[in-house]
Amino acid sequence: LEKRAIELNELSIEELKKTGWGISDINIALAEAKGILPPPRPLPGPGELLKESFLEYRKKYKFFLTILILPLLINIIPLLVFSFFFSYVGQKLSFGSHKNYAFADAILNQSTTLIIGFSIWIILALIVNVVSQAAILYTVTHPDEELTVVSAYKKSFSYIWSLCWVGFISGFLMVGGMFLFVVTGILFWVWFAFATLILFDENIKGSKALLKSKSYVQKYFWPVFGRMLFMILISLIVGIGAQIIMGTIDLSLSLAGIPKEIIAAIGQVVSSIINFLLGPLWLIYWYTLYKHVKNTQGENTIHKQNLSKIVIVAIVGWLVLASLVGLGIFASIKFSQNQYSSKSIDILAIQTPLTLYFTDNGKYPANLFELTPKYINELPKPFSNPEMFRYEPSADGQTYGLCIIENGKELECINRK
Repeated sequence: LEKRAIELNELSIEELKKTGWGISDINIALAEAKGILPPPRPLPGPGELLKESFLEYRKKYKFFLTILILPLLINIIPLLVFSFFFSYVGQKLSFGSHKNYAFADAILNQSTTLIIGFSIWIILALIVNVVSQAAILYTVTHPDEELTVVSAYKKSFSYIWSLCWVGFISGFLMVGGMFLFVVTGILFWVWFAFATLILFDENIKGSKALLKSKSYVQKYFWPVFGRMLFMILISLIVGIGAQIIMGTIDLSLSLAGIPKEIIAAIGQVVSSIINFLLGPLWLIYWYTLYKHVKNTQGENTIHKQNLSKIVIVAIVGWLVLASLVGLGIFASIKFSQNQYSSKSIDILAIQTPLTLYFTDNGKYPANLFELTPKYINELPKPFSNPEMFRYEPSADGQTYGLCIIENGKELECINRK
């Protein structure tokens, strides 16, 4: 193929070489122009990739954990503090004394401070997680570079905005594609799988990183998809195993009388630790797969396409999502209106028996159950459960108030004098 390429246009090839093209890229370009596509070289199997990744992870796991210790603490410590706080508040409010009502009022008065504190924690955790993710990505994509924790963070700073932008674009395209057709979303997911790695490894930013990823993956779509699916399945198996273990621990703690808020916090802490331990391994696996795909094609792989058609598809998907959300809101409003209307009909249905009872007895009944079966065969559904209505006749039985209650709220009320 190389001989044929040189015979076709030796002058053009020399010019392309001067501009930085590799001979493999020139060969591919000329082959595509002639309709000849060289068969893709095979990639290592998923097991081989995982083994290679684990060996690399084992060399540097202490370094990775040192980088991740700050975000781990930022995530765990406030979580524990809030869990213990809410557990304490729950215990204080579980008794009906006036002292505890005063305590509840004090907590409500400090609700703004609590909300501000919680919001600050969320923002700080988000920033720290993004910065640490950038440091880990830089470390993974520069395996031969001698780094310290400080230098890894420093060198990753210049990539942070580009990382956020590439993440936003790829997320927008994948989610939009997913809501249009699931297959489209999966296609975009595989195409753009290497965009973040290309940003850190080749310093190609924005949409160009996505296009470069797509050009790498095109000839290896199914092999890449299979190896990514393998990684997801391994993650699921690890997650299910962790859930089983945590379920057993939760049951033991619950039987020991530990508050559920504390148990939930412990579960979150264990989950966070597992994610922080395995996160770098999955990133190395991802980078190892990318490295093998890249090495089969060279760095100057052609990406003549643009994202315009893909963006249009994603926008249509987001419009579908917006339409579904709008329909859901409309249906919810209609359902609430129908529920309200049905409650009005139920109240009207009970008014006539109450009037007949008053005519015969000169007063309203002490409770609605006195109406059956003489004045009404069966009470309407809301009035068959004492928790679903409030009926309050006056002491002399000459007036009454009647309300239908749902989720602690009065939906429909009438008062008769």
